Amino acid sequence: MDVERILSPITRFGVYSSALLLSLGLSMKFTAPSWRLGDVVIQLGFITLISTPIMAVASLAILSAIKRDVKLTITSALVLLILLLGIALGAI
Repeated sequence: MDVERILSPITRFGVYSSALLLSLGLSMKFTAPSWRLGDVVIQLGFITLISTPIMAVASLAILSAIKRDVKLTITSALVLLILLLGIALGAI
């Protein structure tokens, strides 16, 4: 199981989908009479962009645990913990 072959589509999908959502939201905001829907789509694009590295690190932790790579599992779990703590403490 090649880790890069699994993580690459995750990050690619996250970046492409967030770019699509941001572009769609901006076009909706400037062309539609209801600007509120455009704001919601833009926020969804930013949430997608922020959650992409979190999903990549979580996938890396799971894949390294399956491969029984202890150092990589611990390292990726710590990075995931730091990311989640940063989000939790930043939201307060």
